[in-house]
Amino acid sequence: MGGVDRPGEFSFEFLLTHCVRPSSLLMTGGRASARPRFSSEARSYEVIAGRRDSVGGLRPLEATGPQSGGATPMAFCFGAGLAIGWRLPGPMLWPWLLASVFFLLVGAWILIRAPHFQRASLLACGLAAVSLGTAWMGLRTDRLAANDLAALLGQESVLVELEGRALRSPELRERTGGALARFDYRPSATWLPIEVDALLDSNGDRHPVRGRVITRINQTIEPLDAGTRLRLMGFLIPPDPPRNPGEFDAPSYARAHGQAGILFVPNRDLVTPLPTPRTAAGDAWRGFRDRARARARGHLLAQLPEARSPERNALLRAILLGERDSDLTDIAEAFQRAGVAHLLAISGLHLGILAGLVLLIARAVSGDRAGHGWLIILIVLGYLFLIEVRTPVLRAGVMTCLACAGLVARRDWPIGSLVSISALILLIWQPHQLFNPGFQLSYGVVLGLIYLSPRVMARLPGGKDQHAGTTGSMFAHWLRSATAVAITSWLVASPIIMYHFGFISPVGIPLSIAGVPIVAAVLSLGYLKLMLELFLPSVALFVGVALSVSTDTLIAIVLAIDSLPGMVWQTPFPSAAWSISILIWLAFMLRGPRLPWITHALLSIIFALWLIAPFAQRGESVALRIDMISVGDGSCFVVRSGGETFLFDAGSNNSLNAARRWILPAMRRLGVRSIDAIAISHPDIDHYGAVLDIADAFPVGRVLLTDQFLEQSRTRPFSPVAHTAAGLVNRRIPIETASRGHTMNLGRARLTWHHPDLAATYRRDNEHSMVIDIDVAGRRILLTGDLEFEGMARLMPEVSGLRADVVKLPHHGSFNELAAEFIPQLEPTLVLQSTGRTRWLNDRWADVLGETTRLVTYRDGAAWVEIAMDGSMTYGTYRCGQVYRITPEEFSDSD
Repeated sequence: MGGVDRPGEFSFEFLLTHCVRPSSLLMTGGRASARPRFSSEARSYEVIAGRRDSVGGLRPLEATGPQSGGATPMAFCFGAGLAIGWRLPGPMLWPWLLASVFFLLVGAWILIRAPHFQRASLLACGLAAVSLGTAWMGLRTDRLAANDLAALLGQESVLVELEGRALRSPELRERTGGALARFDYRPSATWLPIEVDALLDSNGDRHPVRGRVITRINQTIEPLDAGTRLRLMGFLIPPDPPRNPGEFDAPSYARAHGQAGILFVPNRDLVTPLPTPRTAAGDAWRGFRDRARARARGHLLAQLPEARSPERNALLRAILLGERDSDLTDIAEAFQRAGVAHLLAISGLHLGILAGLVLLIARAVSGDRAGHGWLIILIVLGYLFLIEVRTPVLRAGVMTCLACAGLVARRDWPIGSLVSISALILLIWQPHQLFNPGFQLSYGVVLGLIYLSPRVMARLPGGKDQHAGTTGSMFAHWLRSATAVAITSWLVASPIIMYHFGFISPVGIPLSIAGVPIVAAVLSLGYLKLMLELFLPSVALFVGVALSVSTDTLIAIVLAIDSLPGMVWQTPFPSAAWSISILIWLAFMLRGPRLPWITHALLSIIFALWLIAPFAQRGESVALRIDMISVGDGSCFVVRSGGETFLFDAGSNNSLNAARRWILPAMRRLGVRSIDAIAISHPDIDHYGAVLDIADAFPVGRVLLTDQFLEQSRTRPFSPVAHTAAGLVNRRIPIETASRGHTMNLGRARLTWHHPDLAATYRRDNEHSMVIDIDVAGRRILLTGDLEFEGMARLMPEVSGLRADVVKLPHHGSFNELAAEFIPQLEPTLVLQSTGRTRWLNDRWADVLGETTRLVTYRDGAAWVEIAMDGSMTYGTYRCGQVYRITPEEFSDSD
């Protein structure tokens, strides 16, 4: 049995195993003074700490699993109420509050008058929690104070002058990312969150307001501390609703965090520091925290080797200090695709390592067990003060402190209740966290580990009582525990990841098992280096070398796994009902009564058909679908037919990072898995700026370019055009030229190039634009690129007899007399216009097009058109959500 400790004694293994995150069951080797033991009779984990029945801090898991009382059901019911409140069209506060009081009184009456009907009482309390959650969401989202800055804004940007205080020190960020970021020659911008308390009018009078804004200053500014009062003038832009499927929902994020919008300040001279009273304890506290964070960052990265320094430094700042910057983007995406993104977020594992390290040092100095508990609590609270606190670390911090306090007081609390109560606290504080993938993954996986991992462990092969003293048996037990934890985490997380991101990683389980020890080493060395930099900098130098080696090893392993084919399985984006049903089935399968295997097989088939049936049915009836993605002043069209995908242009003048901001999320949400061909209409950056980033995200069969594009890449070797051409060659993507007369098949469609003509030369890039005619199911689509003037005059005689059912408006809708003659000549039923704000506000096409339907990305967001096998056409827009259909008979009538 080995030695046992006195009741309430702390141990490194106990903290790793129970106080923080159950996934830390991986760390149970060595002499365990509070060693987890699996009992075949009880089928549960017990903690041996002086006695077998209980231990201070957390209640042992009984045969029926961890007991949580009513906290876990109430947390789920409250969350369901929040979801209902989010879906309701308008605020209905009082009816839901009255309903919650009614159900609560009913539950209390049943409990008092008929105590044997406890389930009915629990049901009534659950309905009360649902009603209360609905009312709370309505109260938090639909009610703004009259002086709230968000309530005073409209939908357009407005020039304002504000006063407020800085919430933290300014942060310098690069303007853009992506493969062409080097061609953004603008200086870095300064970002600063401001708590606004006054709005100044044109006379300089102050009007009290409240709210927060994120300030972007287009130049660097002098350093300042959190709490410094500032006066700023700039354009305040409210958060823009998403225009594309899969795009980040900025209004929901801003609403959840109390932000009114982004304040764009063009010049540092428009930022004026004001006299700042130093009486506010909160401001002094924030300033002290900012300085402490800066010192911790400097200590962590001091004296590290230079090799792979940007990526390594970004990774260390993320997993030790919770900070993220642009250098982490590529690595974070690789970790996500490999299924180990949870290792980058500070969570229970990280706090368990920190607490264990503190405990080992404290034990070497003193034997005061209770003092060790209070020391851990102080260190954890100090760490939470130092880092950027997010949902996983806040949950782990609350649980760690409560568990340690319970151990000191020799009180036992069920771990399920701790998790559920912490979730309720977070949801009451920020109800929008319910829809955050991080919140769902954090609490979903932890609750799954608490309630389901013992059952998974019981079904794994191997001995059921591994409480032996040999190294081999200890390692076998560790491996079995780690496998159970990894399988449970993967099973619970996969439906959530599929719902939000549309993929699963089959290597997530083994990579998690292999990666946790390396991450544990990185965390231990990182925490040790932070401590030694304060007292023994020379020793910290040697620790830094080991820290660099272990971090580089972790990065190399993940990047190697990510580069292998088949490491990520793209899946359809399921509905929320599908994901919730899968999780309920998983819980019932592991914790409910055992059912015949044929029942689970039938349920598996039903869930698979439920997932793929809508997509399969639509694919059989649709001959072609074209999606116009909203990219501002740019162009991107996704054409799909017969299981093949063709991309026509991809870029934007508004952002060199258009791929990551708009195009890639939309393509993944639309179900694109690979691209058979990309055609770049002409060498303007708003038509090709995102191509390399797309080629990094999806397999690309070939790229079709004009001769002029290749000529510019040769004559301008340092231009974005040359960089793009070289990037395609380096990625081993075949390049072909396409001009007038070129043809290709795309599924059920036939593509024909009408322009450019190889014999013609023009003065402007736009004149060389590709013009592609798509023929499918008796319908014609004409993609015109940026064709105008001379090129259009040369094309018009050739297509004089062509009638196109769908036409892309040339040059994003720029108006000229020749284009006004060309488009009506085609007699389109539907016109597509990919454009930004300026062209739309100066639109002159309304009179020319008359009653012809026009879909505009700036107004409507992303738009789509489907042509069925019978020639009927369906179209719609992302923002409107309405679907319209034109039958073959209606086409005949228009003819």
